[in-house]
Amino acid sequence: MSGGVIGYYNLMEQIGEGGFGLVFVAEQQKSVKRGIALKVIKPGMDARDVIARLDADRCRRQRSVSGSSDHMITSGAWALSFN
Repeated sequence: MSGGVIGYYNLMEQIGEGGFGLVFVAEQQKSVKRGIALKVIKPGMDARDVIARLDADRCRRQRSVSGSSDHMITSGAWALSFN
């Protein structure tokens, strides 16, 4: 899927894979052109309870680094699935 496009994001390289999905280095093309990490949820993993767990995990990570001055800024959680 590297080299593909999802929404406003160009997928550059797959950097990880887990039980929920794949993680890519991507380039955001709209609003601000920047590099990001984009998690693509596997088909069937887009149920509300799974998304809630992912969002809770993201919030927990943000809280753990919020006191640090050398962390990346994170934005909203996006849940995408594909066949």
